Amino acid sequence: MPSSPNHYKLLKVRPDADHAIIRMAYRFHAAMYHPSNSETANPEMFRLFQDAWAVLSDASRRAAYDLELGKGIEIEPTLNTQEIYRLLHLDPTADEVIVSVAYKILTARYGPDNADTEDPEMFEKLVNAWRSYRYGDS
Repeated sequence: MPSSPNHYKLLKVRPDADHAIIRMAYRFHAAMYHPSNSETANPEMFRLFQDAWAVLSDASRRAAYDLELGKGIEIEPTLNTQEIYRLLHLDPTADEVIVSVAYKILTARYGPDNADTEDPEMFEKLVNAWRSYRYGDS
């Protein structure tokens, strides 16, 4: 593995992912590779995830990283079956657990139970994309 991997690819999130999605992806992967996890402990991988979190969780460091990474970050064209990844700001290689948690975070944010950030149109898009992802509906 290269000494300085792409933090977004490492966490399996898209470059336009918000802080909550990045935090969720970091926690998922860090727990998996944490040295105290007897089944999947990998201190080197754990350190890589810590490094990625240190950069992407700090707004100024993330902005500098994004600038260094380049403005030409490619985001895949949206396919019907991959709409959920685009809406959740996730990489298509993200684990199903990450997809599920990201879906729950964003539906809570845009759903009818949150008067501050309610967005019925976005909520409907999320639900429809989730159905397509989960059940293969188009």
